[in-house]
Amino acid sequence: MAAIGGRPLGGGVTANPPFAPDELALADPVGLVAGFPLTAAPPPPQAAAALAATMHPAANTNAASFPRALRIAADLTFEPRARLALLLSSCAVPRVLRLSATSPEPAVIAEAAAVLARGGLVAFPTETVYGLGARGLHERDVARIFEAKERPKGHPLILHVDSEAMAQTLASQWPDRASRLARAFWPGPLTLVVERDARVPDVVSGGLATVGVRAPQHPVALALIRAVREPLAAPSANAHTHVSPTTAAHVVRSLGDRVDLVLDAGPCTHGIESTVVDVTVAGGPPRVLRAGAATLEAIRAVVPDVTYDHVALTGDAARASPGLAAKHYAPRTRVVLARQGSKFLEELLGVARVSPRLGAIVWSADAKRDVDVTFRNGDVTLLTLAELPAHAEGYGAAIFAALHDADEAKLDALVIEAVPDAPPWWAVRDRLRRAAEA
Repeated sequence: MAAIGGRPLGGGVTANPPFAPDELALADPVGLVAGFPLTAAPPPPQAAAALAATMHPAANTNAASFPRALRIAADLTFEPRARLALLLSSCAVPRVLRLSATSPEPAVIAEAAAVLARGGLVAFPTETVYGLGARGLHERDVARIFEAKERPKGHPLILHVDSEAMAQTLASQWPDRASRLARAFWPGPLTLVVERDARVPDVVSGGLATVGVRAPQHPVALALIRAVREPLAAPSANAHTHVSPTTAAHVVRSLGDRVDLVLDAGPCTHGIESTVVDVTVAGGPPRVLRAGAATLEAIRAVVPDVTYDHVALTGDAARASPGLAAKHYAPRTRVVLARQGSKFLEELLGVARVSPRLGAIVWSADAKRDVDVTFRNGDVTLLTLAELPAHAEGYGAAIFAALHDADEAKLDALVIEAVPDAPPWWAVRDRLRRAAEA
């Protein structure tokens, strides 16, 4: 069972209180309010206050501000072995359903598919980040993604498929190297940019003649695609250029009720978006457009002539891949990239002199030791400190969550220790560089 703030989160919800739908919603999603010990009798007012006070940060609110909600909560009758999740309407939170990451419940998948069939938006987990999904071949549905994210029209979307066979129906040409890469990496964190078929709407591709396609590995994502029986357009489920979400709570904080339903299957495993490879270059080698969870070394083992150059675009002109903006994956907090190891503390102290609300992210043993000693000596005050793993895979899985935490703390600045300039770190280095862009 998952937990938030040390409190366990339960399964279903059963309650029959007299309340107005616009005042209160009942569900048991990501535990936006943690459960209170259950009895057959209504909880006393102090219990209702405790429920609201334990609200998950996704709701970003204060229990004392909602006396009407607390009064309603005090009147609720708890059913045995049920858990109550209180979602206050003023928090503008979407409906959230929990499900298994490994064996997604068919009823939950069917409900999400029904939302999509009505033209709705469903946020769902993939192995990389949470995606904001709509039916990818329906122009009006796809347009809702751009509205929800406030995303420029020239930034294309990736179509998520359940197989190479489905991907081929979206392409006017499917070269041999696309098949080789698909067989090697799918399902998995690799997106292939191919010449698009006429049935793919212009809005998906930013008006270009290409489209990105990927078969995700996550069981929830695959089950949802198969239930809908068509590809899903699904960029990261966050506001444009902001930090990508790796948990359902991140989606709720970023998009609120702009998404109709959020499927919560826990944190994503990779935490870094897919690698994007353009296989359309006529007579030329395939080209990596975006560094991601599939490594360059692994791709070169399949297509040895693949090339890669870091691309940072300004403006909103159409581009073949998402994730190429010079400033992207960025928290609201100002990000400062500092030197590694023993040099980190010097730069941290320099920033501290002008930014009192300060946070830090470190990974090396030297930086962790120096920050710990300095903090205990009172030489610097840190509102947030994330000590991440010293290997690329673990760091990548944790970095976006650390950036979300920094935003929640409303820092003046976040000082991040630079990561190694080594092949396994290519995607992490790309994300940090864009996040720190002024």
